Amino acid sequence: MTTRPNDRRFRPIATLARAAACALLLGNTAGQMQAQDLLFDIRAGDQSVETTRELRGRLERASLLSSTLEGAGGDPALPQDVIAAARADYQRLIAVLYEAGHFGASLSITLDGREAVTLSPLDRPDGIETIAVRIEPGPVYRFATAEIGPLPDGTDIALPEAFRSGAVAGTAMIRTAAEAGVAAWRAAGHPLAQIAAQDITAQHDSESLDARLVIEPGPVADIAQPSIGGNTATRSTRVAQIAGLKAGTRYSPTALDAAAKRLRDTGTFGTVVIREGDALDGNGQLPIDIQVSEQLPRRYGFGAEVSTTEGLTVSGFWMHRNLLGGAENLRINAEVAGLAGETGGIDTTLDATLRRPATFTSKIDMVATAELMRLDEPDFRLDQLRAGVSFERDVTRTLTLSGGVSAATARSEEGAVTRSYSYAALPITGEWERRDDPNAPTRGSFARLELTPFAGVGDLDSGLRARAEGRGYIPVGDGDSPSILALRGQAGTVIGASATRAPADFLFHSGGGDTVRGQPYQALGADLSGDGASGAGAFATLSAEWRQPLRGAFGMVAFIDAGWVAADITGADSDWHAGAGLGLRYETGIGPVRLDIATPLGNGETGDGVSLYVGIGQAF
Repeated sequence: MTTRPNDRRFRPIATLARAAACALLLGNTAGQMQAQDLLFDIRAGDQSVETTRELRGRLERASLLSSTLEGAGGDPALPQDVIAAARADYQRLIAVLYEAGHFGASLSITLDGREAVTLSPLDRPDGIETIAVRIEPGPVYRFATAEIGPLPDGTDIALPEAFRSGAVAGTAMIRTAAEAGVAAWRAAGHPLAQIAAQDITAQHDSESLDARLVIEPGPVADIAQPSIGGNTATRSTRVAQIAGLKAGTRYSPTALDAAAKRLRDTGTFGTVVIREGDALDGNGQLPIDIQVSEQLPRRYGFGAEVSTTEGLTVSGFWMHRNLLGGAENLRINAEVAGLAGETGGIDTTLDATLRRPATFTSKIDMVATAELMRLDEPDFRLDQLRAGVSFERDVTRTLTLSGGVSAATARSEEGAVTRSYSYAALPITGEWERRDDPNAPTRGSFARLELTPFAGVGDLDSGLRARAEGRGYIPVGDGDSPSILALRGQAGTVIGASATRAPADFLFHSGGGDTVRGQPYQALGADLSGDGASGAGAFATLSAEWRQPLRGAFGMVAFIDAGWVAADITGADSDWHAGAGLGLRYETGIGPVRLDIATPLGNGETGDGVSLYVGIGQAF
C-alpha cells in the first residue's frame, strides 16, 4: 500500500504509526493494575457513539498491551514485557484501523511519557507506571476505485457487495474480494491461481482509496494419483477408494473437501489432512498428499435414562472402527428398558451393524444389520428377529439417501390374539441435515422420511409404512449463548394393511419421553376401534422447546408436546392429548444432562400427576 502523507497530521509519530481514526479511552483502575495505568485515548471526532464503541472493542481485543497487563493478574508486568508489547501494538492497532477504513490517522504509544518506538527491547527500566495509547483515527475512507480481475466467465463469483466505488473502504473487504476471486478460479479447475499484483493507494486529500487487484489464474490441471501416508492398520488402497480422488480427474476444491469428509465420517481416522502441491508435476498434474491418523480401533460405552413412568433404561455398546483393515465399522448394541417401570414388562434388544464405506463407489456405504428383540409393552408382546442390508449415498453435502432389503420373522401377543408372521421389506430413507451441530444444535434444520413397503406371510397383510420427522432450531438474541427455539414434528401411517394385520412394531403410539412428555407411556394408540389392535395406523406429534442458557454450564427449558393418533390415515377413531413442563440442563463433554418434569394438559383422560425424565442429551 502507498500513502500520500499530510505532514501536519503525521508529524508527532514515527512512519510505522501512520494511520488511525478515532480516539479511545480504555483503562483499568489503578487498584486493578497496581502501579501501572493503561489509557486508551481515542478522539472520535464526528463518529457516532456506536461506531466509536465498536472500534474501541476491536482495538482492545487486538492490543498486546491489554493482554499483557491482564495476564499479570493484577501485579505489575515486567518492564521488558511492556516495552515489547507496546512496540508490537503499533502494527497491530494500525491493522485494525485499516480494516475499519481509517487510512489517515495518528497513533502514539508512550511509556512514562516516552514514545515506545524509540525504546529498545533490551532496555530494562526499574518500572513503568503510566502507559498511554492515543489515537486520532480521522475520517472513514471510501473506495474511489475497487477493481479485481480477470475473473472466470460463466461462474457465480461471490465478490463482497461492499467492494465497489463509494462503499466504505477497508483492508478486510479487499482481502475478502481477493480470496473470492482466487476461489472462483480454483473452482474452475485452476489450482495455482493467486494474486499477482495489487495497487492500493490512499488519497488523503479526498479521503478515498484506490484498490486494483490482478489475478494470475495459472493453468487448468487434473490431479495426480494421491499419495497416502499415516495409515498403519488400514490398507492404502482402501484409503484411496474412500477418498475417491482418481488420477486424471479435473482439479476441484469441492472434491477435495468431500474426500476429507468421507474419510472422517468412517470414524476410523482421528485426523485427515489433504495437501495440494505448490506446482504441477512433469505430467502437468497437481500432486495430492493424503495424511491420516488412526484412532484406537475399539471403543465401548454405557448409558442410562430414567423416568417415573417408563422406569429405567440401561444400554451399552461395543465398537470396532477398523474390523477388516478397510475402515469397516462394527457396532454391537444391547438395551434393557422398562426396569421398575409402569410400561408392561421388560424390553430387551440386541443388535449389530456393520458399515463398509466405499462399496461400489466412494460415495456409497453398505450397511448390514441384524436385530433380536423382545418387547413387553402394556398392550402387546413381540418376539422378533430381523436382518437386512442397505446402501447409503451422500447425494449432496446435506442430503443422504438409502435403500435396501430386510426380512423379519415374529410372534406377537395382542390381548387374546396371538399371531405368527414373517415379512420382506424394501426400506427407503432420505435424510436432510442442515444443523450446525447434530449433537447440540443451536440453528439449522433436520428432516427424515422413511418409506417401507412390505410383503407379509402368515397372519400379515402387505402394505406400506411411512414415517416423517422434521426439526428446526432458531437462535433468539445476540451473543455467544442465545436462547434457542427448538421445534419438532412427527407423523406416520400404515397403508394397505389394517392395524390387526400389520407388523406390531410398525404401528404407532403417543405418550412418553419420545412423543408427549407428561402423558403415560404409549397412552394413546391401542385398540382405538375396539378390534384388539395393539397400535394406531396413523399418528402425529408436535413439540416446542424454549432453551434458555443460565450461568455457567446450566440451562433451563420450557416445553409443550401434543400427540394425535387414529385407526388409519382417514382419521377414523382419532384421539389426542398434550403435556407441558420445565427442564434443567447441565452441559458436559458428552452432551447435556437432562432433567424434565412434565404434567398432562387438557381433560386428563389419558393421564394425570407429574412425570420425571432424566437422561443424557437434548430431548430432540
